[in-house]
Amino acid sequence: MRGELNMDKEKSMALLAYHALGTLNNSIANNNPDERYYPFISFDLEEAWEQLQLARECASGKEFLDVGCGFGNIMLLAYYAGLHPHGIEYNEKLRPYTLSPLPSSAIKYMDARRYRTYGQYDIVYLYCPIRNSKLEAQLEEQIESALKPGAIYICNIKQSTHIHTSQQFRQLDKNKPIWQKLWT
Repeated sequence: MRGELNMDKEKSMALLAYHALGTLNNSIANNNPDERYYPFISFDLEEAWEQLQLARECASGKEFLDVGCGFGNIMLLAYYAGLHPHGIEYNEKLRPYTLSPLPSSAIKYMDARRYRTYGQYDIVYLYCPIRNSKLEAQLEEQIESALKPGAIYICNIKQSTHIHTSQQFRQLDKNKPIWQKLWT
């Protein structure tokens, strides 16, 4: 049921599916069109679910964006968390592998650095899609600048340190990479 995934009950099945999909994604994405971007980054499924739950509780709306979404694994979790998932992905070779029940139209295939409407989302998720740490830091700062007040920002493996000293953001949990934008 959407929004009520029991991680204890479904964890083994979800992990099995995740690893199978990760293998599929790696085999597809190894023909990466641009070496500046990671073809696939593994993540902790349970941690991602906890991050989405906290974000959902604190967000004012349900519009969710995954930047560097691959074939939609985090988007699928967001869908089951009761959010309205959207994604940005550089590698168009992943288009036919978009996870059901996500429509392929939920993903825009483009360079995330050229995307200009980050401010329309209530929750933005980022897991370091760019290999070059300087370019990744620039993308993070671009997103942070564009977020609307109240938006939730989940940014795993941060390259920019700007958010840690900014008065515009507050960290929602000192042990999780989740911030809320307070003002623009």
